[in-house]
Amino acid sequence: MNVVLQNDDDDIVIVPNTMIFNTLIVNQSKQNIKKMTIEFEMDLKFFATPSELESQLKDALQPFTSNITANSFSLKTLEIKKDLCRFKVQFLIPRHDKEMERRMKRAITTEILSITKRK
Repeated sequence: MNVVLQNDDDDIVIVPNTMIFNTLIVNQSKQNIKKMTIEFEMDLKFFATPSELESQLKDALQPFTSNITANSFSLKTLEIKKDLCRFKVQFLIPRHDKEMERRMKRAITTEILSITKRK
């Protein structure tokens, strides 16, 4: 018998019952850390590689580096279709600050829009 969990990224995690009864299990999502997630679609003609896109989005967050947990930024490819690609940007914020979160989200959104206008 196992316990089946689903995380925020829709991953399935299977934990054996013996581990549940014999090990301390910590719900990391309940810690005082917030994960910011921004999902978007982009036409394939607007970027060469996901690495290039990731670099551009990281650069857009440069003014906020003190508000982002080091090495927590990731760009995940969710789906590739004929003409577009769906992505998810995620990074951790060590403390809650609604105004700062709004500004970081705006910086990412602005960069995504500017990428689509450059080409």
